[in-house]
Amino acid sequence: MRKILGASLLCLATCAPAAQLKLIDDYVEVSGVLENSDRNELPKIFDNKKIKGVVFKDCLGGSAATSTDFRLHIQLNGLWTKASGTVASACALAFLAAEDRSFAEHNSNARKNRLVLHGVYSLNGDLISEHAIADYLVKRTGGKIDKDFSALIVGIPNKDGGLHVTEKPFVKDDVEYFAKFCDQRLRTDCVFLKDMNAKSLGLITR
Repeated sequence: MRKILGASLLCLATCAPAAQLKLIDDYVEVSGVLENSDRNELPKIFDNKKIKGVVFKDCLGGSAATSTDFRLHIQLNGLWTKASGTVASACALAFLAAEDRSFAEHNSNARKNRLVLHGVYSLNGDLISEHAIADYLVKRTGGKIDKDFSALIVGIPNKDGGLHVTEKPFVKDDVEYFAKFCDQRLRTDCVFLKDMNAKSLGLITR
């Protein structure tokens, strides 16, 4: 059974897809860009006690306030989370709220699942402080992302940079990597992080 519970329209500079919240069997699927208006839908959605988890599918970020609300509902209800496709920015912060979190199974076109973390930029006037995000990353990863690294991550202003972690490896100079850190302001190549992956960085728990 599939039911669209809420939808909102927002076009950023890249004209990102509209956010959609869907109830699919016993989980909620979240895609597109989170908006402040989505906050009104969340209490109604998470009042459904049949919901066991949240799948973030090609969820590209958006409202910091809505991300915070998602985090609270996920933690209060003990839900699991999964990342499918690209899960970035505010959506990635919400994904990290669960104690049980993982990459989702690949869909038919075998796209790579990817998490992208950076500092929250202004959207609709709401912000979370860099210090708060850095502390949150350290806490949710059990210190596997430490204070120094989290400070670097939150200093990156948008999803073109920051920490990018894939489920499947990518190849650079004949070496396989799962993670890279990019600072687009420096106009230099990304730093490829050897022997680091989503599990070793504490981003997923299984």
